[in-house]
Amino acid sequence: MSRIAFFLTVFAAVIAALVGPVRAQTPPQSAQIMMCAKHAQVVGHLAARYSEIPMARGLTQTGYVLEVLVSENGSWTIILTRPNGLSCLVSAGEDWEDLKHIIKGPLS
Repeated sequence: MSRIAFFLTVFAAVIAALVGPVRAQTPPQSAQIMMCAKHAQVVGHLAARYSEIPMARGLTQTGYVLEVLVSENGSWTIILTRPNGLSCLVSAGEDWEDLKHIIKGPLS
């Protein structure tokens, strides 16, 4: 399965989990394992497979930790970690650009 198709599947599953029960076909067991897992497993998988490392992190109003992982070649993944340590893939893509060097002074 292509990376984009995989993450679209993951994104749909995360949205379904956040919204509530949806009557849909359950993804294959292997896909379920990859969608959500312990934080260390998810980060380890993304590092090993895509050379992505955490570059940004923030706490949501619901108590989840949102992280952006980025590789040197520009691939990126966003994960959401629940208070119980379970991390789920939210989205992924290519051509990440760090804007930190562009921003000068306070944001207003």
